[in-house]
Amino acid sequence: MSTPDTADLPTYYTALHRAAFEASLAAGTARPFVLPHALLGSFVLPVLYLAIPHRRRPWLYHARWAVVAAMAALNVGVVVSGTSSRNFAVAYATGLAAAWGTLWGACLVGVMGVQWTAGRVRVRRGGGERKGMVDESMALMREGDEYYWQAYPEGETFWVRLEWVWDLYCSFRGAGWTFAIPSIPSPPRPLDPHKAEPVDLSNLLITSRSGFYRHLTYRSFFRNRLFHIAWTWLLLDAFTLTARYDPYFVPGPPRASIHPLPPLLSALPPSLLSLLRTVISGAGIITAILCYFNTHQLLTLLLHPRSPTLPLWQHPSIFGSLTPILDRGLAGFWGGFWHQTFRLGFTAPTTSLLPPSLPTTVVTLFTAFLLSGALHAAGSLTAVPANTLPASPILFFLLSFVGVLFQPALCALLRGPLDRVPKAVRRVGNLGFVFLWLHATRWALIDDISRAGIWLYEPVPVSPLRMVLWGLGWEQGGGRWWRWDREWVPGWYWGRYWWESGIRL
Repeated sequence: MSTPDTADLPTYYTALHRAAFEASLAAGTARPFVLPHALLGSFVLPVLYLAIPHRRRPWLYHARWAVVAAMAALNVGVVVSGTSSRNFAVAYATGLAAAWGTLWGACLVGVMGVQWTAGRVRVRRGGGERKGMVDESMALMREGDEYYWQAYPEGETFWVRLEWVWDLYCSFRGAGWTFAIPSIPSPPRPLDPHKAEPVDLSNLLITSRSGFYRHLTYRSFFRNRLFHIAWTWLLLDAFTLTARYDPYFVPGPPRASIHPLPPLLSALPPSLLSLLRTVISGAGIITAILCYFNTHQLLTLLLHPRSPTLPLWQHPSIFGSLTPILDRGLAGFWGGFWHQTFRLGFTAPTTSLLPPSLPTTVVTLFTAFLLSGALHAAGSLTAVPANTLPASPILFFLLSFVGVLFQPALCALLRGPLDRVPKAVRRVGNLGFVFLWLHATRWALIDDISRAGIWLYEPVPVSPLRMVLWGLGWEQGGGRWWRWDREWVPGWYWGRYWWESGIRL
């Protein structure tokens, strides 16, 4: 296959990576991503185990670590067996799901004792007096209804317990649960969820200290989510259309060096080109998270229209505000502004086992960044291209851990001069430190994401920009307005054994 010009790089490397994966499948060194087989350890096993009551079965509760070991073994098997997909996003997500499923399952099954401690908000006929109107979903409740904490429904049917556990397992940030992360607006936790106490919503914040906010009406919620989906869709489309002309985002380093840069990029100084790549890659990641997570929240409420059992306050914003970054720098970026979806899974292993103290805080930070790196490393392992460096994402997050400790230490050293600096200047300094630190360490994560072929993934099915350009007669880079190919269509796969058969993604 001859080396293409810059405009054809995405098509060339997409075909190259997919052909390599098909060759690995034929040789038996790789497996397709098949449901439910690929998620047995991540979701099926832990959910089924937790759906069986074990508060009065000590032997079953003590067997939880054997369940965790079985989960880990199944998920390691997914990764080492070469499970992947011709769809580059699914390929990367295969490793992420295996790693996160092991971590999250270990927290819920092994560490947190959820059948004793966890409870969720539900509606019942109570007859109690309502204290304030939290949002429009509460206004839809019948007279006499109230929110209460529903503990593990031990005495109910298997299907009721299964629904409770599934809800628990899918509530990563814990909105509406007793284990909600502190970044989002949440009511105070009950001392014992098994007492079915009413939920105290009298002081529920509209905006948390980290800047995560909730909506008071369905109209404002849907308008906000539709607005975010619209502009992120357009921005992702623009990113997909333009960034692929830079070889850095196609094969990634070091292969990118064998392809010439487009004239516009080759004219830039190397330092400015590097800054541009930092801005584009960071904006692309944040935009994609906003687009998909907002879409998920929108569909959740559309499928359960105006249901008081899914109140608006349980769907706070995806990201926090910039205030934590301005006030705390890199620690505020990761601990306040960032989406916090996996925060509980990253921190529970240490906070559940160690007493509160300064050393525990440091160990928790280190563990959280290490586990975050491990998740991305697992995605790197299951990516289709074979030239990824899985240790590189781990290094990126460990460098962020160093930065989180280094910045306050530096500020403490310079406390005297900094105290004389206006607050607005200090805030700009915090923002600049965050950008420069992430820019200086970008190579450890974004280089590997490029090698993994993630930027070759088509993030939106319909390309408005290509529709316009195609209408004007400009068709370079693929003028088709419909971007998803047959790799987005699930199909049935017959495995060597019956348990390896299922829906192939």
